[in-house]
Amino acid sequence: MQKELVINLLNKNLHNTKNPVILNDPYHSILNQNSQVKFHLNKRWKNTKYLMSDYNFLLKIYRELLHELSKYLNKAHNKSYKLIYWENIIGRWLFTFLSITYERWLSLKDIDKKFKKIKISVPNYSLEDFIPYGIEDFTYYTQSSFWNDYIYYEILKYFKFKSIKNNFIKKKFTNLDIQSINEKFSKKNISLKGNLLDKFRSFSSRYNKNLKYFIFETYLPKSDEIELNYQLNKKFTFFNSIKLNHWFHRLNLSNNFDLDKRMKFSKSKETSFQNFIKNFCIKNLPKCYLEKFDLTNRILIEYELPSNPKMIFTTLVISRNTLMDIYISNKVKDGTKLIIAQHGGAYGQNKIHWETIHEHSISDNFLSWGFKFNKKTKKLGTIRKQSKKKVYFSKKIILLEIRVRTLYSSTFRMDAGAINNYLYIKSIYDFFLNIKDKNILKDLRVKLHQKTFGSKDKKLIIKANKKIRFLDSNMGSKDFYNSSKIVIHTSISTGHLESLSENVPTLILFIYDLNLFSKKTRDYLRKLKKLKVLHDNYQSLINHLKKINNDPNKWWNNNEIQNIRKRYLNDFAFNNYNMKNDLLKIIKKKF
Repeated sequence: MQKELVINLLNKNLHNTKNPVILNDPYHSILNQNSQVKFHLNKRWKNTKYLMSDYNFLLKIYRELLHELSKYLNKAHNKSYKLIYWENIIGRWLFTFLSITYERWLSLKDIDKKFKKIKISVPNYSLEDFIPYGIEDFTYYTQSSFWNDYIYYEILKYFKFKSIKNNFIKKKFTNLDIQSINEKFSKKNISLKGNLLDKFRSFSSRYNKNLKYFIFETYLPKSDEIELNYQLNKKFTFFNSIKLNHWFHRLNLSNNFDLDKRMKFSKSKETSFQNFIKNFCIKNLPKCYLEKFDLTNRILIEYELPSNPKMIFTTLVISRNTLMDIYISNKVKDGTKLIIAQHGGAYGQNKIHWETIHEHSISDNFLSWGFKFNKKTKKLGTIRKQSKKKVYFSKKIILLEIRVRTLYSSTFRMDAGAINNYLYIKSIYDFFLNIKDKNILKDLRVKLHQKTFGSKDKKLIIKANKKIRFLDSNMGSKDFYNSSKIVIHTSISTGHLESLSENVPTLILFIYDLNLFSKKTRDYLRKLKKLKVLHDNYQSLINHLKKINNDPNKWWNNNEIQNIRKRYLNDFAFNNYNMKNDLLKIIKKKF
């Protein structure tokens, strides 16, 4: 019996679909688990061995593509810039795009083996609709159902699959998501505070074009950032990164999409993934790297940023802000030194963490929270966002933090792929489904991440247990620590290091293989598991939560737990009470 492949459930009318098979949709596979629709998840990355081997394979291809795209971009712009210049600008986009495409390709190969006959309708569409301007809107594109359909369609057009029959239809495939994504970056979405800060930044920039040291977006309190700049430059400096919203309209007005320049894509006799992805990357380069590169540089000049700093120090901008990435690359090309500081957990702990490799590669020095990666690493201690305001409740709560999830898998990490996304949300669903203790339910509060990217976490939790109450997702988890008797984390990343540092009784639900961590981290986590801090299944977590709920501090203040907590933080997130002075010493010594 022939089945019809549905790439995602969003925007799909299944009434006219015969025997639908929905591919890689973990949320709906749980929310609709009793339906007659068949959901298929590629299970390859559930296996640690395959996850690690594919990560190393992607790193190899990434480096090859970086060389190829650097040559291509130099030729397109008549430049002779070194590899590091382009790595600074396109690195994050390239690795993310490569990871997404590879996972989609593997999924189609997998479904081709699982079913004998399967049909998919491939519509007509315009390439330009699926090319973002830069890294900011690309992040939203990756969570668009239409963009994800497009990636699958392009793979299906290039590769021949035994069991999948492409049904090409004349109906135009219109990217309905593009309007809403563009709307996010319109000027009207800039807050009054954002406009005032931009005006103040612009005023400050005019008098600071000759700064020797440029420090911004560091996660330090703004007052510390201003003080550091003053001590180094003897000038008052205020700077917030220039957001895409402030110049997006200029990009939209410039209509010079060059299809010929991108259409290097051609079918060859060798239909390997490597051959496909090289041309596919060129085809999908964000516009600010290609057609609008000169315009972006002209806009950058208008902002009058420091013209020749000896050193730039930042934490959050690298590969997250198109304009600032190009600015930093231009300055590094001319001799400016770059210091990057760690902005969150997981760095130096996970075996699969591209950001650790990338940010060490492009910087002259990397300031870590405590780990040592290579000779560029300097241990500084934890640079963290300050709590906006502390919230107090009449009675202390159990705080459970849901980590940021995306509707479609994108970044390649230890929980990469739709299957690992499914395992995560299924463990959360089962946890809430099986909580029966009235005292725990009365005290439990869930903190969702501020950004949802279309994920269905709240809907899924309510389906599991209607008694669950939620906190304001716009606030930080740390805002609630003072009123929490227990904090539960569902990942081993920034959050668990922060609550351990605050010495709040902490529980962690972590369902993945501990062998995906470095040996040092793995040893700590195994000890934390023995002490019932870490749990690898929801039932173990529930059992221990019931045991300690009445008096969590009695368990938490055990000498063994406290000793391991202190040693763990010393290696991966120590508090530096002399941070400003240490930063000054590092900067002055180096530059």
